[in-house]
Amino acid sequence: DAARNRRYYVTASQLTFLQDGPDSSGQGRNVMAVFRAMTDDRPFRPLRLTAKPILPGIQSATVVGPVNAEVHTDKLGRIRVHFHWDRYKTQEEDASCWIRVSQAWAGKGWGVLALPRVGQEVLVTYVDGDLDRPMVTGIVYNGDNPTPYDLPKDIRYTGLVTRSLKQGRYSNASQITFDDQRGAERVMVHAERDMQQTTERNSSEAVGQDQNIDVKGTSTSVTGASIKFTGVSVSFTGLSVSFTGVSTSFTGLSTSFTGASTSFTGVSTGFTGVSTGFTGVSTSFTGISTGFTGVSTSFTGVSTSLTGTRTSVTGTSQGMTGISTSMTGTSVSATGMSQSMTGVSSSYTGTSTSVTGSKMSVTGTSKSVTGTSMSDTGSSVSITGTSMSTTGSSTSVTGSKMSTTGSDVGVTGCSVSTTGASVKLVGSDTSMTGSETKAVGSKMSTTGSSISSVGSEVSSTGFSNSTTGFKYSYTGASYSDTGVDLKKVGMEVKS
Repeated sequence: DAARNRRYYVTASQLTFLQDGPDSSGQGRNVMAVFRAMTDDRPFRPLRLTAKPILPGIQSATVVGPVNAEVHTDKLGRIRVHFHWDRYKTQEEDASCWIRVSQAWAGKGWGVLALPRVGQEVLVTYVDGDLDRPMVTGIVYNGDNPTPYDLPKDIRYTGLVTRSLKQGRYSNASQITFDDQRGAERVMVHAERDMQQTTERNSSEAVGQDQNIDVKGTSTSVTGASIKFTGVSVSFTGLSVSFTGVSTSFTGLSTSFTGASTSFTGVSTGFTGVSTGFTGVSTSFTGISTGFTGVSTSFTGVSTSLTGTRTSVTGTSQGMTGISTSMTGTSVSATGMSQSMTGVSSSYTGTSTSVTGSKMSVTGTSKSVTGTSMSDTGSSVSITGTSMSTTGSSTSVTGSKMSTTGSDVGVTGCSVSTTGASVKLVGSDTSMTGSETKAVGSKMSTTGSSISSVGSEVSSTGFSNSTTGFKYSYTGASYSDTGVDLKKVGMEVKS
C-alpha cells in the first residue's frame, strides 16, 4: 500500500515472548511485537505525568537594566526585573525574561504609558497562576523611592510629577498638581523647560475675575488676522509709553480704519532693543525727510518707493543677502571697511574706488586679467593641480626653491636664468629640442631618469662624474679624446 509506505513515529511498543517446547500442533516458541505509531507529519507531545505548578499571589521585584540606564524596555513596553529571592542574580539586565506592564489604559496605538524606571519596586503577578506568564501590575513607594509630595503635611495634593532623565534631581521635573485645600482650590501645571499647546480649530478661555500674565522677553505674533475699526476716536493726553525688548511680527495682516481720529498731545515714546519685522510690505513715501542715528534695520522682500527723499544715516550696520546692485559713474571711498557679501552681483562702469586697510577673502574665483602690471614682494604662493602655458615669457628667479609633482609644463622660446637654484626631479621625462644649456659649478642628482639627446653638443669644464651600476649604449657614436681610441660602432661598457 503506497499510502502506508512512509515514515512513522513509534510512540509505544509491546513485546511478547513464549519460551516453551513444541505442542501437539507442532508450534514452538512464539515472539509477538505490538507497536503504536503515528505519521511523522503530525506533532507529538507526550502526556504530562506531573501537574504544572500554579503560583497564586503577588511577588515584589526591582526593575533592572544596563549600567547607567534609567529606562530599559523593548518595543512592546516590557521591562526586566530582579526577584528578591533570586540568589544568583542582582542587578543584571538579564535577571529575568521580558515582562509586560499593566497600564491604566491601553489601545491600538493610543492609551496611557508610564514605564517603570530602573531601581523602582514593582509588584509581579502571574496570569492564571502560570509561571510562564508574569505581569507587572503595580509600582510602590519605599524608603529609597519616596513620594513626590511631603506627606503627611501635603495631603491636600493629588497629581502627577515626572523626573528629567540623565540623572535629573528633585528640582528637575514637570508636574500637574491638584490642590484640594477648601477655599484655596487650584490646579498647578509646570513645564520644566518648554510648553506647547495646539488647537486644531477654535479655542476659548473665560476668566471669572483677574488675569495675570508675566512674560520675560515679550513676543506677540498675529497670523492671518483681519482687524477692522469703524468710527473710532482715540485721544491720549500726557501719555508716556516705553517698550523694552519687544519683538512684534505681523504676517498677512489686514487693518482698516474708517473715520478714525487719533490725537497725541505731550506724548513721550521710547523704544529700547525693539526688533520689528515686515514681510511682503509695500510702502510709498513722497517728500519725506527722515533722519536715523545708530539704527539697525532688516528688510525682507520689501518694495519701497521714495520720491524727493533726503536720508541721513550715521553709525549704520547693514547686512545684504542676494542683492543685485548696478552703479554708473559712482565714486566710492571706504576707509577701514569690513564687508561681507553672499550671492552678490555688482556692475561698475567708470568707477573710482579707494580702499585703505581692507581684508578680502575670495573662494572659487575665476579671474581674467589683460594688460596687467603686478608687483608682489615677500609672497608665498601654493598651487596644486595647475596647468600653465607660457609663450614668449622671460622669467628671472633668484634664491628660489620649487617642488613640482605631476606637472605638465610647455615652454616655447623661453629664456631662463637661474642663480643658486636647487632642482629635484623624481620620475621626470624631459624632452629638449634645439636647446642650449650652460651649467657652471652645478651639482645634479638623477634617479631613474631616461635622457634622449638628438644632435646635442655637451661642453663640460671642471666636471666630476661618479657612476655606479650605470649602463651606456652608443649607436653610431663618434668620440675623440687624448690617449683614448673608442671609435668602435655599437660598443657597450658595463661596470
